[in-house]
Amino acid sequence: LDDPAGDDMPPTKVENGKAVGTIKPVFDFLGIVPGYAEYEISPWFLVFFSLFTAMIFGDAGYGSIMFLGWLVLALKSRRTIRTEGLSAPLRLFLLISVLTMAWGAATGTWFSVSASNLPSGLRELAIWPISSANPGASKNIQIFCFLLGSFQLAIARVKNIVRDFPNPKFLSQLGSLALIVGMLFLVLYLVVDSKRFPVPPYAVWLVAGGFLANIVFGAYEGNVLRSFLEGLKNIIPTS
Repeated sequence: LDDPAGDDMPPTKVENGKAVGTIKPVFDFLGIVPGYAEYEISPWFLVFFSLFTAMIFGDAGYGSIMFLGWLVLALKSRRTIRTEGLSAPLRLFLLISVLTMAWGAATGTWFSVSASNLPSGLRELAIWPISSANPGASKNIQIFCFLLGSFQLAIARVKNIVRDFPNPKFLSQLGSLALIVGMLFLVLYLVVDSKRFPVPPYAVWLVAGGFLANIVFGAYEGNVLRSFLEGLKNIIPTS
């Protein structure tokens, strides 16, 4: 038996614990299985998928209805649950329902009722920076989404840096990480508020340096000059 070569396509078997296996129905629906040499991203995908879905629904009232509906279904299946446990789809929908309630409560959103008309107890559950009663909440939620997206992208870059180090190719991944940070400053400046988020001088250097590192080391295979020339060929998709 030989180890798979870089161009081989060996089959992949993925086994996760019950908690991480909650996201399996989504991968099954999409028909996605990580390649043999690729990362298994189920834990991270579960976190971000559940959170983003809850933010899209965004209403604690509707989240409560969903939760009660799935809870009733779980109770009806209690005999099966006693022997086999909660099924992955049911765990996923219950998780999304709970997160939808949590996000809706944090933003003070209940059945789309105006915050001023909500009972005081529900208003007190809201977190003021993102509360629907706060006129600046939409901007703050934008900031949160951009930070969350940047963090999601940065995770992949950090994993690749660890994978490639000490091969000089890791500098390309480090450059991508610098690009993400630099572009975050530019996006906050251009999209959210130019006065609140002025672009620091080092952000421009992060973008320029990150772009250059991608060009020089993105295709590195032992020769910097060849890698640089390959980078120039792909300069448009890289930028």
